[in-house]
Amino acid sequence: MTNPTRYGLHLLPALVALFLVVTLPYVEKWLFPVVKDFVVVGMVKEPHAVTINGYMRKVRDCTFVGVQAVALDAAGHEHDVPIVFLDAQNNNANRPQGTQGWGPWRVTVHVSEADGIRLSATHRCHWVYAVDTNLANIPLREY
Repeated sequence: MTNPTRYGLHLLPALVALFLVVTLPYVEKWLFPVVKDFVVVGMVKEPHAVTINGYMRKVRDCTFVGVQAVALDAAGHEHDVPIVFLDAQNNNANRPQGTQGWGPWRVTVHVSEADGIRLSATHRCHWVYAVDTNLANIPLREY
């Protein structure tokens, strides 16, 4: 066996481990989301905010970390926007698994300047990394 082959075989486990560490969060996010069937059933638009509510299905028993709201404008720019959970009795802490209602949630955004809102949630399912789940893309423009 030549030296380059021997070095390659010695490096192979490290390369496989690196590949798994880099790709596993994306594979888990795609194959095993924490929340599925996130549906917006109500939306009230105001000049500087949108209040939404709906239902979802939590399919994994993971610890809730947070929800992120991003406003999308016509130029394709993304801006983080504040979100307030008005369902204070739940406060979106660790919900049980199953289908359940959520909201109302108030997203502070200039409705006249934003084309839509993207919501995503972060959960801690294990100690290695946090799992992000894309919840919804909510259009704000009427067509």
